[in-house]
Amino acid sequence: MLAGIVWQVVTLIVFAALAGDYFLRVYRSRSTQTPSAIAILHTTRFKFFFAGLVLAFLGVAIRCIYRIAELAGGWGNDIMQNETEFIVLEGVLIVVAVLCLTAFHPGYCFPPMQQRQEASANGIIQKEKFDSSETANQVGQA
Repeated sequence: MLAGIVWQVVTLIVFAALAGDYFLRVYRSRSTQTPSAIAILHTTRFKFFFAGLVLAFLGVAIRCIYRIAELAGGWGNDIMQNETEFIVLEGVLIVVAVLCLTAFHPGYCFPPMQQRQEASANGIIQKEKFDSSETANQVGQA
């Protein structure tokens, strides 16, 4: 059980390093980005999305590190016996992470992406209707 949580923290650290590298590269190459991409980076919605993502990540990472300390001492250690710390570091941090990811969902923070996805979904639905009616005509002719 402890090895799984340690592995989760390791993967979170790798993710943080890769995400940090990506955002640093995007920031450094902002002069080569399209005007629409630059406009999105400066919107309040993007800033809230980014802050929510960072806050959710930190909440999950802190929770996992707490779990390592909690389980490393065995089932009877003092950390595991402290209910207040457990509620705050286990439950509240996850609730905050979920609320951040829900409130600052990409569909809300990036309306152009949502509109493209909806248009794409409508095209797929219409294509499926066309394909099924075409198949029905072929079956009726046979």
